[in-house]
Amino acid sequence: MEVMYKGYTRVVNRLLMYILLTTIALVMVGPFVWSIASSLKLEQEIYRFPPTVIPSTPQWSNYVNVLRTAHFPRYFLNSIIVTTLQVIATLSIASLAAYAFARLHFPKRDLLFFLFLMGMMIPPQVTVVPKFLIIRRLNLIDTYWGIILPGLFTPFALFVFRQFFLAIPRELEEAAIIDGCSHIQLFFKIIVPLAKPVFAAMAIFRFVFCWNELLWPLVVINSEEMRVLQVGLSIFKLEGMFQYNMLMAAAVMAVIPTLAVFLIFQKYFVRSEALSGLKF
Repeated sequence: MEVMYKGYTRVVNRLLMYILLTTIALVMVGPFVWSIASSLKLEQEIYRFPPTVIPSTPQWSNYVNVLRTAHFPRYFLNSIIVTTLQVIATLSIASLAAYAFARLHFPKRDLLFFLFLMGMMIPPQVTVVPKFLIIRRLNLIDTYWGIILPGLFTPFALFVFRQFFLAIPRELEEAAIIDGCSHIQLFFKIIVPLAKPVFAAMAIFRFVFCWNELLWPLVVINSEEMRVLQVGLSIFKLEGMFQYNMLMAAAVMAVIPTLAVFLIFQKYFVRSEALSGLKF
């Protein structure tokens, strides 16, 4: 009886777990599915009650109309340029700074690192006005660099890279130095290949954050041709183009780059054979 009871309990627990996971999956995927379905509907079909998920006749022309209105291709291009440059520059700066904090010795190193980490405790909304004053003084208002420069350094990326670099055994560094490697060669030939997973993770995080950022581009951009995608989507209603089917079509197209970046970098989340012998 005890064995049967344990087997019954195990089945019930597994069933409850599957129900919970299915519910969570539906909650997470449901809005995205609804957005895709709404982007293929006529506007009057969206307001139909009871609502329907599958459109009666898919309206692929909604996507074509979005590309023809509101300078959407220009907004898309601006977002690609800003996000790509910001991700590359952020990863480069954060990884080099983290290598210095993790592997080099210089006066007040730990204190300086602690001061950098204090930046994680400051809400980004608090720094909008100081950043705007600096960008205006540099005459970078309404430019790509005006959007990019304030986000080049992120304490979170520095912290993640530093913790990963600290876990790499010192023996690899000592062996490379004995072979005549400089710190620059050591960084690019040994540290970077071993750190592919953390580079991939931070690339995804930064891309998603930069791609979806609205507040700072809204503050620093004035002209229509310099708007990024999120700003363009936010002003659809203000420009009299607030149609739910068109808005959903634009939103679906805006999600595609983030999905593509995730699919490209997800394989690096699995640690390579080079990391299999290391203890992290």
